[in-house]
Amino acid sequence: MKDSELRMIETMLKKQDELNSAIMKEFGLTTISKEQIDLATLDEIGEFTHELKGDWCWWKKSQEPVNRNKALEELADIFHFVLIYELLYGKDTFNKTGYRHH
Repeated sequence: MKDSELRMIETMLKKQDELNSAIMKEFGLTTISKEQIDLATLDEIGEFTHELKGDWCWWKKSQEPVNRNKALEELADIFHFVLIYELLYGKDTFNKTGYRHH
């Protein structure tokens, strides 16, 4: 992986960590379980595939065409939960670049 790609991921992790802290503070949370992250990710994958249904649902003529922006929003949500998982339960993949998550 290129240094620029690692820096980009490192930045994404840092921003996600900041967002997590704000959300957890707002809702009075101290932890998010692996199961919660797994279910949230699965739910977002379902929403993503539903947004793409116009491309793969051959048996239903009334299916709406794919709205690319909505699909990308759902994909971004999936990325958020992947980043949260890495931050909370990852194997310190990015520590060698200097980013330390808790």
